Amino acid sequence: MVFNHPRMTLAGTFHRVQWFRLEDELVWNVSVGCSGHIEIRVPAGFETDLASVPRWLWWLVPKYGGQNFPAVVHDWLYCRDSGNHSRFLADALFREGMKQQGVGLFRRWAMFIFVRLFSWLYWNSRGMTRVGKRCGS
Repeated sequence: MVFNHPRMTLAGTFHRVQWFRLEDELVWNVSVGCSGHIEIRVPAGFETDLASVPRWLWWLVPKYGGQNFPAVVHDWLYCRDSGNHSRFLADALFREGMKQQGVGLFRRWAMFIFVRLFSWLYWNSRGMTRVGKRCGS
């Protein structure tokens, strides 16, 4: 199943980064493995910067596009307690979500590799303070 496409509004700007707020709950049902199934629910009110693409890379990998909802799920999973999931699962779901949203192969893999290489900074800090993110409710 694809994402339910909830409404998002601009919540504000913090250190030149735009933050968006989910106005509706985001729901994504995804198949995992041969017979597994995960339902991910991101609550209304959650704030995210969407994909954390440095401005100087926007010519290669745009910050906004088909990756928006997968990026919301990725940020939500990184904000949650990791006792139920691994960093690799969160990153793999980001890649799978982009595939379902029709993001091209090159952009999908470039963004996946980027999060695998650099998102450990956030994963280890858990407060998003090192990379300028913050966790919503």
